[in-house]
Parts: sequence; C-alpha cells; structure tokens
Amino acid sequence: MAKHPKTIREQIDLLKSRNMAFKEVSNAPHFLANINYYRLKGYWWEMQKDKVNHRFADDSYFEEVINLYNFDRNQKSLTLKKVRGIFICYSIKSVQTTKGFLGYQIPYGSSNGRYQAFWDTNWLCCCGERHR
Repeated sequence: MAKHPKTIREQIDLLKSRNMAFKEVSNAPHFLANINYYRLKGYWWEMQKDKVNHRFADDSYFEEVINLYNFDRNQKSLTLKKVRGIFICYSIKSVQTTKGFLGYQIPYGSSNGRYQAFWDTNWLCCCGERHR
C-alpha cells in the first residue's frame, strides 16, 4: 500500500499526535514547507522516546529541532568555507611549483629564473598561517 503525501497541516497534526510540542505553531508551516518534513526528521530522531511508534519524549519542542537544524547548517557552511579556502590555496601553490598542472615549468617569484616549489619555501596560505 503506497503512502500518500501529507499536507503541511496534516504533518503538523501528525507531529502533535506523536507528542511534539510547539512554542509558536504558526511558524511551523514555513519551516516544513521550506526545509521539508523528512530533512527535519533526522534532527528530531533522538527526541523520540519510542522510535518504533515515533512517540516524542515530554518537552520535545519543534523549535529545538529548528535550532539544531540551523546550528548544523551553519557548521557545514563554516567547514565548507574553510575547505574551499584550503583548496584554492593548494591549487594556487601547486601551479607555482616546478611543474604546474599542465606539466611545464613555471618560474615562481624569482628574478634569476630559479624555479621554487612551494613545499621548500616559506609561503603564506590563504587561511593566514605561515608554513615552512
């Protein structure tokens, strides 16, 4: 038997019937419509006292689920930003090595034509740390 999609109102009613509390239920439709019930499910999973029947423990609030989601989203964003910076820094420095990505020599910061690899010189990484 196939499950039919539930409306936002039905999703809220289902959460309420499973003991999920709402501090401000009028905000819930916005979050369910824009984030999605099934994406939020992973954040409320640990709030369930009965994971078979999906019953929530007392004092399980929908707003706490949203706070967890936002915290996780911000952490992922910060991590991705740092990884992106490291990748860009590595890409730039690897092109400045004795052999670039395309296999030909690229002079690096030298007026006498000497070729330097980034790993045997001091260089300032994009993340602001000096490496030796």
